[in-house]
Amino acid sequence: MNPSFVASGTFLITPSDTADLSKMASCVRCDTAGGTISYISENDLADTQTLAVGEILTVRIKKVLSTGTTATGLHGYLY
Repeated sequence: MNPSFVASGTFLITPSDTADLSKMASCVRCDTAGGTISYISENDLADTQTLAVGEILTVRIKKVLSTGTTATGLHGYLY
């Protein structure tokens, strides 16, 4: 296994329409209930994706919006 692909940590994401994440997430995993995730990427692009439980979205994300996000148990990964 290449050590550069091992996460150095994870954190629970609380969606917010106003606050950025405390750390930039290199990717996001849905652990509880699947649904949609609305987010702002590292490059200030807004998008909405559908995630199933256990699925990982491999986009650098700085904000997860509460409006439009229905997935729960979201965790950010740090690399």
